[in-house]
Amino acid sequence: VMWRAAVEVKTSKSSTTQKCSYVVKSVYEDPEKSSMFASYGIYKREIEMYEKVSVEIEKILKSIGDETQLFPKAIHHDYETEVLVFEDLALRGFRNVDRRERLDLVHAKMVMEKLAKMHAATVILEETKPGSFSHFNQGIFNRKTTAFLDFFILHLNIFIEEMSTWEDCKQYREKLLKIRDDLNERASQVYDPSKDYLNVLNHGDLWTNNIMFTFDEKKQPKDLLFVDLQFSTWTSPLVDILYFAHNSLKEDVRQTKVTELIQHYHTHLVTLLKKLNTKKKIPTLKEMHIMMLEKEFMSFLAGVMMQPIMLVEDATNADMDTMIS
Repeated sequence: VMWRAAVEVKTSKSSTTQKCSYVVKSVYEDPEKSSMFASYGIYKREIEMYEKVSVEIEKILKSIGDETQLFPKAIHHDYETEVLVFEDLALRGFRNVDRRERLDLVHAKMVMEKLAKMHAATVILEETKPGSFSHFNQGIFNRKTTAFLDFFILHLNIFIEEMSTWEDCKQYREKLLKIRDDLNERASQVYDPSKDYLNVLNHGDLWTNNIMFTFDEKKQPKDLLFVDLQFSTWTSPLVDILYFAHNSLKEDVRQTKVTELIQHYHTHLVTLLKKLNTKKKIPTLKEMHIMMLEKEFMSFLAGVMMQPIMLVEDATNADMDTMIS
Protein backbone atom coordinates (compact mmCIF):
# COMPACT_ATOMS: atom_id res chain seq x y z
CA VAL A 1 0.00 0.00 0.00
CA MET A 2 1.41 3.42 -0.98
CA TRP A 3 0.41 6.96 -0.20
CA ARG A 4 1.89 10.43 -0.37
CA ALA A 5 2.46 12.18 2.97
CA ALA A 6 2.52 15.99 3.03
CA VAL A 7 4.42 17.23 6.08
CA GLU A 8 4.88 20.74 7.44
CA VAL A 9 8.09 21.18 9.43
CA LYS A 10 9.05 24.01 11.74
CA THR A 11 12.30 23.89 13.69
CA SER A 12 13.31 25.75 16.83
CA LYS A 13 15.90 27.64 14.78
CA SER A 14 13.47 28.90 12.15
CA SER A 15 10.27 30.91 12.29
CA THR A 16 9.16 29.72 8.86
CA THR A 17 7.32 26.51 8.06
CA GLN A 18 8.79 24.19 5.45
CA LYS A 19 6.53 21.89 3.45
CA CYS A 20 7.86 18.42 2.65
CA SER A 21 6.40 15.54 0.67
CA TYR A 22 7.26 11.86 1.03
CA VAL A 23 5.98 8.57 -0.33
CA VAL A 24 5.15 5.94 2.29
CA LYS A 25 4.86 2.23 1.55
CA SER A 26 3.50 -0.30 4.05
CA VAL A 27 1.81 -3.68 4.30
CA TYR A 28 -1.88 -4.30 3.66
CA GLU A 29 -4.07 -3.77 6.72
CA ASP A 30 -6.24 -6.69 5.66
CA PRO A 31 -4.58 -9.77 7.31
CA GLU A 32 -5.48 -12.14 4.46
CA LYS A 33 -4.05 -9.92 1.74
CA SER A 34 -1.01 -9.09 3.83
CA SER A 35 -0.39 -12.80 4.42
CA MET A 36 -0.59 -13.57 0.70
CA PHE A 37 2.12 -11.05 -0.09
CA ALA A 38 4.16 -11.99 2.97
CA SER A 39 4.34 -15.58 1.69
CA TYR A 40 6.57 -14.23 -1.09
CA GLY A 41 8.83 -12.53 1.43
CA ILE A 42 8.40 -9.26 -0.44
CA TYR A 43 8.20 -6.80 2.45
CA LYS A 44 11.55 -7.47 4.07
CA ARG A 45 13.13 -8.15 0.68
CA GLU A 46 12.20 -4.71 -0.58
CA ILE A 47 13.47 -3.05 2.59
CA GLU A 48 16.77 -4.90 2.17
CA MET A 49 16.92 -3.82 -1.47
CA TYR A 50 16.66 -0.15 -0.53
CA GLU A 51 18.62 -0.28 2.71
CA LYS A 52 21.57 -2.39 1.55
CA VAL A 53 21.58 -3.62 -2.04
CA SER A 54 20.80 -0.35 -3.84
CA VAL A 55 23.50 1.40 -1.80
CA GLU A 56 26.06 -1.29 -2.73
CA ILE A 57 25.05 -1.15 -6.40
CA GLU A 58 25.56 2.60 -6.63
CA LYS A 59 28.83 2.33 -4.66
CA ILE A 60 30.13 -0.22 -7.20
CA LEU A 61 29.19 2.04 -10.10
CA LYS A 62 30.90 5.00 -8.43
CA SER A 63 34.10 2.94 -8.25
CA ILE A 64 34.37 3.33 -12.04
CA GLY A 65 33.31 6.98 -12.02
CA ASP A 66 29.64 6.33 -12.80
CA GLU A 67 27.42 8.55 -10.62
CA THR A 68 24.18 7.06 -11.96
CA GLN A 69 21.20 6.88 -9.61
CA LEU A 70 19.07 3.82 -10.31
CA PHE A 71 16.49 3.93 -7.51
CA PRO A 72 14.70 6.52 -5.36
CA LYS A 73 16.31 7.31 -2.04
CA ALA A 74 14.78 5.56 0.97
CA ILE A 75 14.67 8.03 3.86
CA HIS A 76 13.42 5.62 6.51
CA HIS A 77 12.78 1.91 6.89
CA ASP A 78 11.48 -0.33 9.66
CA TYR A 79 11.80 -4.11 9.43
CA GLU A 80 9.42 -4.67 12.34
CA THR A 81 6.48 -2.69 10.94
CA GLU A 82 7.65 -3.30 7.35
CA VAL A 83 7.40 0.36 6.38
CA LEU A 84 9.47 2.30 3.84
CA VAL A 85 9.55 6.08 3.40
CA PHE A 86 10.91 7.47 0.11
CA GLU A 87 11.73 10.79 -1.42
CA ASP A 88 8.80 12.04 -3.51
CA LEU A 89 10.12 11.66 -7.05
CA ALA A 90 7.36 13.90 -8.42
CA LEU A 91 9.16 16.87 -6.85
CA ARG A 92 12.09 16.18 -9.17
CA GLY A 93 9.86 15.84 -12.22
CA PHE A 94 9.76 12.04 -12.41
CA ARG A 95 6.56 10.47 -13.67
CA ASN A 96 5.26 7.31 -15.31
CA VAL A 97 4.43 6.94 -18.96
CA ASP A 98 0.77 5.98 -19.46
CA ARG A 99 0.82 2.19 -19.15
CA ARG A 100 -1.77 1.87 -21.95
CA GLU A 101 0.38 3.89 -24.35
CA ARG A 102 3.43 1.72 -23.62
CA LEU A 103 7.04 2.59 -24.41
CA ASP A 104 8.70 3.38 -27.73
CA LEU A 105 12.21 2.34 -28.78
CA VAL A 106 13.90 5.44 -27.33
CA HIS A 107 12.43 4.81 -23.87
CA ALA A 108 13.15 1.08 -24.13
CA LYS A 109 16.82 1.58 -24.98
CA MET A 110 17.24 3.88 -21.99
CA VAL A 111 15.69 1.18 -19.81
CA MET A 112 18.15 -1.39 -21.21
CA GLU A 113 21.10 0.91 -20.48
CA LYS A 114 20.16 1.40 -16.84
CA LEU A 115 19.14 -2.22 -16.43
CA ALA A 116 22.60 -3.26 -17.65
CA LYS A 117 24.11 -1.07 -14.91
CA MET A 118 21.98 -2.66 -12.21
CA HIS A 119 22.71 -6.16 -13.46
CA ALA A 120 26.46 -5.62 -13.91
CA ALA A 121 26.87 -4.16 -10.43
CA THR A 122 25.07 -7.13 -8.86
CA VAL A 123 27.43 -9.53 -10.63
CA ILE A 124 30.33 -7.77 -8.90
CA LEU A 125 28.51 -7.66 -5.57
CA GLU A 126 27.92 -11.42 -5.66
CA GLU A 127 31.51 -11.95 -6.81
CA THR A 128 33.00 -9.96 -3.94
CA LYS A 129 30.46 -11.03 -1.32
CA PRO A 130 29.37 -14.58 -2.26
CA GLY A 131 25.91 -15.53 -1.09
CA SER A 132 24.62 -11.95 -1.09
CA PHE A 133 21.57 -13.02 -3.08
CA SER A 134 21.08 -16.62 -1.95
CA HIS A 135 17.74 -15.65 -0.37
CA PHE A 136 16.57 -13.67 -3.41
CA ASN A 137 15.07 -16.84 -4.84
CA GLN A 138 11.32 -16.25 -5.08
CA GLY A 139 10.03 -14.77 -8.30
CA ILE A 140 6.40 -14.05 -9.07
CA PHE A 141 6.20 -17.78 -9.88
CA ASN A 142 8.08 -20.15 -7.57
CA ARG A 143 7.82 -23.53 -5.87
CA LYS A 144 7.62 -22.19 -2.31
CA THR A 145 4.28 -20.43 -2.53
CA THR A 146 1.33 -20.50 -4.92
CA ALA A 147 -0.66 -17.69 -3.34
CA PHE A 148 -1.48 -16.08 -6.71
CA LEU A 149 -1.59 -19.26 -8.81
CA ASP A 150 -5.39 -19.56 -8.80
CA PHE A 151 -5.64 -16.01 -10.12
CA PHE A 152 -3.24 -16.73 -13.00
CA ILE A 153 -4.98 -20.01 -13.86
CA LEU A 154 -8.34 -18.24 -13.90
CA HIS A 155 -6.87 -15.65 -16.23
CA LEU A 156 -5.45 -18.36 -18.50
CA ASN A 157 -8.81 -20.16 -18.58
CA ILE A 158 -10.49 -16.97 -19.77
CA PHE A 159 -7.84 -16.59 -22.46
CA ILE A 160 -8.28 -20.21 -23.61
CA GLU A 161 -12.06 -19.79 -23.74
CA GLU A 162 -11.79 -16.60 -25.77
CA MET A 163 -9.11 -17.94 -28.11
CA SER A 164 -11.20 -21.03 -28.80
CA THR A 165 -13.65 -18.77 -30.65
CA TRP A 166 -10.95 -17.53 -33.05
CA GLU A 167 -11.24 -19.50 -36.26
CA ASP A 168 -7.51 -19.74 -37.00
CA CYS A 169 -6.40 -20.52 -33.42
CA LYS A 170 -8.55 -23.44 -32.30
CA GLN A 171 -5.66 -25.88 -32.80
CA TYR A 172 -3.79 -24.24 -29.92
CA ARG A 173 -6.44 -25.01 -27.32
CA GLU A 174 -5.06 -28.44 -26.34
CA LYS A 175 -1.53 -27.08 -26.05
CA LEU A 176 -2.71 -24.31 -23.76
CA LEU A 177 -4.61 -26.76 -21.60
CA LYS A 178 -1.39 -28.75 -21.12
CA ILE A 179 0.44 -25.56 -20.19
CA ARG A 180 -2.29 -24.72 -17.67
CA ASP A 181 -1.99 -28.11 -15.99
CA ASP A 182 1.74 -27.62 -15.45
CA LEU A 183 1.78 -23.83 -15.22
CA ASN A 184 3.51 -23.29 -11.89
CA GLU A 185 6.39 -25.68 -12.58
CA ARG A 186 7.03 -24.35 -16.08
CA ALA A 187 6.84 -20.77 -14.84
CA SER A 188 9.08 -21.55 -11.86
CA GLN A 189 11.70 -22.98 -14.22
CA VAL A 190 11.86 -19.57 -15.89
CA TYR A 191 12.97 -18.08 -12.58
CA ASP A 192 15.56 -20.78 -11.88
CA PRO A 193 19.13 -19.43 -12.14
CA SER A 194 20.95 -20.42 -15.32
CA LYS A 195 23.30 -23.39 -14.87
CA ASP A 196 25.54 -22.47 -17.79
CA TYR A 197 25.42 -18.71 -18.23
CA LEU A 198 25.54 -15.43 -16.34
CA ASN A 199 23.07 -14.73 -13.53
CA VAL A 200 22.26 -11.30 -12.12
CA LEU A 201 19.88 -9.76 -9.62
CA ASN A 202 16.76 -9.05 -11.64
CA HIS A 203 14.39 -6.20 -10.84
CA GLY A 204 11.70 -8.88 -10.96
CA ASP A 205 8.68 -6.76 -11.89
CA LEU A 206 10.01 -4.52 -14.64
CA TRP A 207 7.11 -2.86 -16.42
CA THR A 208 5.89 0.63 -17.28
CA ASN A 209 4.41 1.52 -13.89
CA ASN A 210 7.64 0.57 -12.11
CA ILE A 211 9.80 2.91 -14.18
CA MET A 212 9.65 6.68 -13.66
CA PHE A 213 11.07 9.10 -16.24
CA THR A 214 12.03 12.74 -16.50
CA PHE A 215 11.69 14.52 -19.85
CA ASP A 216 13.34 17.37 -21.72
CA GLU A 217 11.56 20.29 -23.39
CA LYS A 218 11.02 18.14 -26.49
CA LYS A 219 9.28 15.50 -24.35
CA GLN A 220 12.11 13.03 -24.87
CA PRO A 221 13.19 10.88 -21.90
CA LYS A 222 16.11 12.39 -20.01
CA ASP A 223 16.52 10.06 -17.04
CA LEU A 224 14.75 7.19 -15.30
CA LEU A 225 14.59 5.42 -11.96
CA PHE A 226 13.39 1.93 -11.11
CA VAL A 227 10.82 1.57 -8.31
CA ASP A 228 9.05 -1.35 -6.58
CA LEU A 229 11.82 -3.83 -5.79
CA GLN A 230 9.59 -6.41 -4.10
CA PHE A 231 10.24 -9.31 -6.47
CA SER A 232 13.98 -8.89 -7.09
CA THR A 233 15.32 -12.34 -7.96
CA TRP A 234 18.72 -13.88 -8.71
CA THR A 235 18.41 -15.46 -12.15
CA SER A 236 19.17 -14.95 -15.85
CA PRO A 237 19.10 -11.32 -17.08
CA LEU A 238 16.74 -12.46 -19.82
CA VAL A 239 13.95 -12.79 -17.25
CA ASP A 240 13.89 -9.01 -16.77
CA ILE A 241 14.39 -8.31 -20.46
CA LEU A 242 11.64 -10.60 -21.76
CA TYR A 243 9.21 -9.64 -18.99
CA PHE A 244 9.73 -5.97 -19.85
CA ALA A 245 9.62 -6.52 -23.62
CA HIS A 246 6.31 -8.36 -23.61
CA ASN A 247 4.33 -6.20 -21.21
CA SER A 248 5.63 -2.66 -21.69
CA LEU A 249 6.57 -2.04 -25.32
CA LYS A 250 4.49 -0.53 -28.09
CA GLU A 251 3.31 -3.35 -30.31
CA ASP A 252 5.51 -2.48 -33.31
CA VAL A 253 8.58 -2.37 -31.04
CA ARG A 254 7.64 -5.64 -29.36
CA GLN A 255 7.13 -7.35 -32.71
CA THR A 256 10.31 -6.15 -34.44
CA LYS A 257 12.86 -4.71 -31.98
CA VAL A 258 13.38 -7.18 -29.12
CA THR A 259 16.54 -8.58 -30.73
CA GLU A 260 17.86 -5.04 -31.16
CA LEU A 261 17.13 -4.29 -27.51
CA ILE A 262 19.00 -7.42 -26.40
CA GLN A 263 21.98 -6.32 -28.49
CA HIS A 264 21.79 -2.82 -26.99
CA TYR A 265 21.66 -4.25 -23.48
CA HIS A 266 24.53 -6.64 -24.24
CA THR A 267 26.79 -3.85 -25.53
CA HIS A 268 26.35 -1.89 -22.30
CA LEU A 269 26.60 -4.96 -20.07
CA VAL A 270 29.90 -6.06 -21.63
CA THR A 271 31.40 -2.57 -21.36
CA LEU A 272 30.44 -2.32 -17.69
CA LEU A 273 31.61 -5.80 -16.70
CA LYS A 274 34.98 -5.19 -18.34
CA LYS A 275 35.37 -1.85 -16.55
CA LEU A 276 34.45 -3.54 -13.28
CA ASN A 277 37.05 -6.29 -13.92
CA THR A 278 34.68 -9.18 -13.39
CA LYS A 279 36.14 -12.67 -13.11
CA LYS A 280 32.89 -14.13 -14.40
CA LYS A 281 32.58 -15.29 -17.99
CA ILE A 282 30.92 -12.50 -19.94
CA PRO A 283 28.28 -13.87 -22.31
CA THR A 284 28.69 -13.34 -26.03
CA LEU A 285 25.78 -11.97 -28.05
CA LYS A 286 25.19 -15.49 -29.38
CA GLU A 287 25.00 -16.79 -25.82
CA MET A 288 22.52 -14.03 -24.97
CA HIS A 289 20.25 -15.41 -27.66
CA ILE A 290 20.68 -18.94 -26.30
CA MET A 291 19.73 -17.56 -22.88
CA MET A 292 16.68 -15.95 -24.48
CA LEU A 293 15.58 -19.33 -25.84
CA GLU A 294 16.10 -20.90 -22.41
CA LYS A 295 13.77 -18.34 -20.83
CA GLU A 296 11.38 -17.91 -23.75
CA PHE A 297 8.39 -19.10 -21.69
CA MET A 298 8.61 -15.70 -19.97
CA SER A 299 7.36 -14.18 -23.24
CA PHE A 300 4.18 -16.22 -22.86
CA LEU A 301 3.80 -15.38 -19.17
CA ALA A 302 4.28 -11.66 -19.71
CA GLY A 303 2.43 -11.32 -23.00
CA VAL A 304 -0.56 -13.55 -22.27
CA MET A 305 -0.87 -13.71 -18.48
CA MET A 306 0.16 -10.22 -17.41
CA GLN A 307 -0.03 -7.69 -20.25
CA PRO A 308 -3.86 -7.79 -20.53
CA ILE A 309 -4.13 -6.79 -16.85
CA MET A 310 -1.60 -4.02 -17.31
CA LEU A 311 -3.37 -2.62 -20.37
CA VAL A 312 -6.97 -2.79 -19.12
CA GLU A 313 -8.87 0.28 -20.34
CA ASP A 314 -10.96 1.00 -17.26
CA ALA A 315 -8.55 0.96 -14.34
CA THR A 316 -11.20 1.80 -11.74
CA ASN A 317 -11.18 -1.73 -10.35
CA ALA A 318 -7.83 -2.82 -11.74
CA ASP A 319 -5.93 -2.60 -8.49
CA MET A 320 -4.32 -5.45 -6.57
CA ASP A 321 -7.14 -5.43 -4.02
CA THR A 322 -9.66 -6.35 -6.70
CA MET A 323 -7.44 -8.91 -8.40
CA ILE A 324 -6.71 -10.95 -5.28
CA SER A 325 -10.19 -10.70 -3.73
